[in-house]
Amino acid sequence: MRKSLFCLVTAMLVAGLLPFYACKGETSLLVQNQKLWQNKQILDYSYRLDIGGNFRPPPMGRFLISVKNGNPAGYTRLDQPGDTNNQNVIKYDTFDKVFALLEQSYQDPTLHMDVSYDAAYGFPTHVSVYSLTNILDFRCVITISGFTPG
Repeated sequence: MRKSLFCLVTAMLVAGLLPFYACKGETSLLVQNQKLWQNKQILDYSYRLDIGGNFRPPPMGRFLISVKNGNPAGYTRLDQPGDTNNQNVIKYDTFDKVFALLEQSYQDPTLHMDVSYDAAYGFPTHVSVYSLTNILDFRCVITISGFTPG
């Protein structure tokens, strides 16, 4: 019954029969965690970024991202050493950019997102994005781990 109701509501959203609003709880959680991250004032850090999904062109893979003075300082591709020209990974090469992409995605009524955040620092640790339409069979999963300040 729950699945049927979910499918009905999803179909009505896609058909435009119900207005779409980003869930206030999700967007307020985004804002709350973004403020937590900004209040930490950490400008130098590194993290591991894993990207997967069924989309093209890929930035699919595993990357070690470095940030210095709040700006991207480069990345190393961990699953394909020597690949240093993956232009798509620059969308995710600072936490500020990841937050901006989340804000953008919450405005798109064709997408659904599940996001987890780091309790101490506020940055996203896991993002799953799914298409709500049958036109696009889209799924993207982003995992951030190995955060190291300094």
